[in-house]
Amino acid sequence: GPVPVPVILAALIFVVAYVTLRFTTLGRYLYAVGANEKAVRLSGVRSERLKLFAFVVTGLCVGVAGMILSSLMNAGQPTAGRGFELTVIAAVILGGTSLLGGRGSLFGTLLG
Repeated sequence: GPVPVPVILAALIFVVAYVTLRFTTLGRYLYAVGANEKAVRLSGVRSERLKLFAFVVTGLCVGVAGMILSSLMNAGQPTAGRGFELTVIAAVILGGTSLLGGRGSLFGTLLG
């Protein structure tokens, strides 16, 4: 079709993440853990489970990105993504996310 499959997958993941972070209690808790984990823990929320959930979802997204990259290259290259880390961090910071946590938006990250 006229729109590549990786763009459709990225848009789908973005919409799911945006709705989750913006309109659910889970999203509020994730932002709160990023801002002040100790305060969240003292308020009765299991911050360890939230962090585990965030890492699992991040791993899932990295797996999808790896499959897309290997399909675009028509080969499994273990060093294909080398050097992307700094580019991604710079884009997130340009989007307005604080390195200290608790601030930022998914839309800003997309723009960055």
